[in-house]
Amino acid sequence: MFKKACRVKSNTQLKASDRKKLKFELTSQFPNLTEDDLNTLLPSKTPVFSLKIVTNSGETVIIYTAQKLPLVFEIDKVMYPSVYMLWELPNLVSTLSTNEYVAQKITEGADLMLPGVIADGTNLIYGKLQRGERCAVNSTNNRAAFAVGIAVMGSAEMHSSGNKGKCVRILHTYGDKLWSLERTINKPQIDPTLKRIDESLKIVEDVAGYTENVRIVEEKDKCMTNTEANIEQLVIPEVNEYCSKSHENISKPNSMDELLMFSFLKSLVTSVKSVPLPLLANVFYKVHILEACPPGTVLDLKDTRYKKLSNFLNEMAENKLIVLESVTKGVLSISSIDYSHRILKEFLWKHPDIKSIQHDQKNQNSSPEISEKYTVTNAVLPLFSKFTYKKGDGVTAQDIRKQCFRVTDQISSTLEKKEYCGGVLLAVAQAFDRVWQPGLLFKLKRILPSTYYLILQSYLTDRYSVVCHRDKISG
Repeated sequence: MFKKACRVKSNTQLKASDRKKLKFELTSQFPNLTEDDLNTLLPSKTPVFSLKIVTNSGETVIIYTAQKLPLVFEIDKVMYPSVYMLWELPNLVSTLSTNEYVAQKITEGADLMLPGVIADGTNLIYGKLQRGERCAVNSTNNRAAFAVGIAVMGSAEMHSSGNKGKCVRILHTYGDKLWSLERTINKPQIDPTLKRIDESLKIVEDVAGYTENVRIVEEKDKCMTNTEANIEQLVIPEVNEYCSKSHENISKPNSMDELLMFSFLKSLVTSVKSVPLPLLANVFYKVHILEACPPGTVLDLKDTRYKKLSNFLNEMAENKLIVLESVTKGVLSISSIDYSHRILKEFLWKHPDIKSIQHDQKNQNSSPEISEKYTVTNAVLPLFSKFTYKKGDGVTAQDIRKQCFRVTDQISSTLEKKEYCGGVLLAVAQAFDRVWQPGLLFKLKRILPSTYYLILQSYLTDRYSVVCHRDKISG
């Protein structure tokens, strides 16, 4: 975030009342801060400044400085400690350790990946981190933090991820533009990172208490056919209260709910189409839903309002999007999917870049299917070029409808934002039945840009309406 130069918008010294508010905010966001700690960070006669800066990526950040050193920086009303503050208070936030090679890569702009985390005397090294929690990173030979970031995974996820994936998104490092904002201090040497034996044992006990409540049970279904009898079924029980305590009050949809729905719908129109049904629910989740997540995102059912996969699938079944069958007690399978459902159609309209896999259930030796397509001409190119089409490309009627829905969606979004949005409305029935078309085109040519005029001209020219009754056609 602070690797490149930032632009300072304002620099204001805090009044006495503002200093009190800052202290109150610090104690609210960092509950383990004591009065002595605050007096050390903010001496009574030392002026404190509030800087509002804009980063190279366009984010607005508020930085609080004392003695010309940045102490905390605030993003979206969340405060993060600087490395200077962590050098004074090494235990302010949870800390992960890494080696010198990884530390150098992080200071160059990389995030902390899970394989780079180094053990601190036990095999259970991730503590009690929650997803989204503030944390620090230090090296194995120096306890002084050199980076501050946000945990992308919780401790439970880190233990179960197979030592793969990103665990911390780095925001601030030793040596970046925030560190050198006004004056600089070199990183001190603090005792090595190895924790005391009693702390390590406490971590072991806590994580052991958590893992006792997670069981992976493999069983074979006695009611399945001989072909399905070899499938080992993975039953994942509800995660215990220890790791879901912070999510007890989540009752309304959040971003994790949207991620779950997006991945579910994407998997239905892509990978699942090539898989024969019925499909076991746990296989569907692990093989298809998780693989459909956008890059850089991690889906966690515990962070959704459903908590368990069965609750989510039952809601989809109530919406008649899928049909569920109970194989054995606690084991569900998807036996049918309604690909004509409104939810799936709206999903494809909003995400035309996701290509639906057409699962051909006919015999390979059957006759080829002939479909009608329309060619993109110069007249309509200005409209379709915005959607990556080129002159001469073939467009199906379904694709044309998709682009129309995208246009209407853009108009709706503009109206919601109370912005201006220009458009041309055409009453098709009257244009063909009652309007003198040459006169209409003459008027349109006078008031519209040539591009839009050519589109309407192409649509109205050489077209006529007929009435068909059984095998008889009018005109």
